[in-house]
Amino acid sequence: MTGCGSSDVAYSGDYPELFTVAISSLLGARGYGLGHGTQPDIELLEEDRYGRQLFSFHEDTRVISFSLIISQKVDNGYVYFYPHYNFIVLSGDAPWLHMEEFEDEIAALKEVNNWNQPMDCSECVRVKVVRQKEDGPISDRILRRAYNHALGDDAQGGLGVMNLIVFFRTDAYGRSIYFATGTFSSERFVVMLFQPDGSFDEVKGIMELQDTQNYQSQLRDFKELNDWNQSPPH
Repeated sequence: MTGCGSSDVAYSGDYPELFTVAISSLLGARGYGLGHGTQPDIELLEEDRYGRQLFSFHEDTRVISFSLIISQKVDNGYVYFYPHYNFIVLSGDAPWLHMEEFEDEIAALKEVNNWNQPMDCSECVRVKVVRQKEDGPISDRILRRAYNHALGDDAQGGLGVMNLIVFFRTDAYGRSIYFATGTFSSERFVVMLFQPDGSFDEVKGIMELQDTQNYQSQLRDFKELNDWNQSPPH
C-alpha cells in the first residue's frame, strides 16, 4: 500500500483534461469530495483565440474552494499549463454568483497566462490526462512519520490519518509533494516534499501554509529550495 490509499471514485464528467489540470495545480485536490465521493464541479467559462481554456473548479473538501484555472493546451493525451500562477482562488460566500466582483483578479490571471497571445509552452508543465488521481510513491509508514513530525501535537491520530494526507505531484526526477491537514481544532496545513530516494528533510522538506487561498509564490519558493525538477547530484 502506498501514499494515501486510492479512491474508487473516478471523474465521469465531460472535461477530463480540465480535471487533470485542476488536480495537478491545486494543493489538496483529491478529484472527489469527501463524505459521499461527490464529483467536482467543473465548468468551461471561456476559450481564447489560441485554444487556452479558462474554467472553474470546485471540490467538496475541507480545503478546496472555488477556483478559476487556465489550461494552455491539450495534445496527444497530455495537458499543458503554466506552473505556479495558472489559478486563483475566489473568496467569500458563493463567489460563482457574483463573478463580476473579481474582474481585476481574472484579468491578472489571464495576463500572466498569456491569454490571447501566440502559444508558447516552453515553460509549461505537461501531465497525462486522467480521470482519477493516482497514488503517490511514498509508503504510508513514511508518510505517517513525516506527518507526525511536521504537525507535532496537531497531528491527527487513529485510523483516519491517511485521509488527511493528499498526494500532489511528482517532478521529472521522482521528487514528490504531499499536502496534509492537522486536526480540525488546529486548522493547520502543511506541505511535505520527498526526494527521489524517498528521503525527507525534516527542516527544508516542510512548508506550513499561512494562507490556503494565496500560496502560489510560497509553493514556488518551496520547490526551488528543494531543487524541484533539477537533476539530482551524482
